[in-house]
Amino acid sequence: MKRFGASGVAARQGSAMVVLRWLAPLVVLLMAWPAGAEERCPTRRHVDCAGAERAIAAAIAADPWMTLIDQAWRMRMAELSHLLGPAGAAELAAQDVAQRRVLSRDLFFTPDGAVEPDSVPGLRWRMELWLMRLIRLQPDPPAVMEGIWFNLTGEAVIRRRNGGRYLVTISTVEPYALASTCEYEGEGQSDRADRLETDDGALELTWDGPMLRIRQLVIGHQPFCGAVATVTGRYFRIGDAD
Repeated sequence: MKRFGASGVAARQGSAMVVLRWLAPLVVLLMAWPAGAEERCPTRRHVDCAGAERAIAAAIAADPWMTLIDQAWRMRMAELSHLLGPAGAAELAAQDVAQRRVLSRDLFFTPDGAVEPDSVPGLRWRMELWLMRLIRLQPDPPAVMEGIWFNLTGEAVIRRRNGGRYLVTISTVEPYALASTCEYEGEGQSDRADRLETDDGALELTWDGPMLRIRQLVIGHQPFCGAVATVTGRYFRIGDAD
C-alpha cells in the first residue's frame, strides 16, 4: 500500500486544483468531443496489452475523478494532435498509448479479479501527473536547447551556462522494468541552438521539429543506465529550467 506524507498530500491536492481549473471551461465541450481512433495493440514479449487496457478501463470507469481526468487527457491529446504537426503528433500518440498501458503496473487484484482499493490512489496520481505534463507541453517551443523536456520514460533538464556550455541532467526509467533506470549528468559546448554533443561523447542532442531528440552515441551498456533502460528518445518541452 502506498502512503503519502504531508508534503505529498499537499502536492497532490495542488495538482488536483490545477486540473479542476483547467477542466472547468471544457466540461460542455467534452460531452460532444468525438472519440479518437484506437491504435492496435502491438505484440510485446511478457506484456498483455489487451489485458492491461481492460484493467485500466475498468478502474477508470469505477472512479468519477479518474473518469474526468481521462476525458481531459483525451481532449488534450486531440488538441495537441493539431498543434504539433504530423511528426510530433505521431510521436506523442505512440508514447501516450504506451503510457496508458503501463498504468496497469499500479493495479493489484483480489483473487476474484476485482481491483484492490489500495492500488487506486497510485493509479490516480500517475494519471494526474501525465495530464499535467500534457497541459504544460509546448507545441511550439522556443528555439533554444535549454529547458525541461519529458517523454514516456522520464525527464531531461538542460541548463545553459556561460561560454556556450550546457549542463545536461537526465533521469529515465524503463516503463516495463521499473528497477532499470538511467541517471545521467554531463556537460557539453555548442555554438548552435539545434545540436549539442556532451564532452564525454556519450550523448547527442538535436532539434527534431517540436521535439528534442536525445541519442546515446556508444552502443552497448553504459555505466549511467541499467540493463534495459536508455535515455535515447524524443522529448517534449514543458518548461524552463531553473
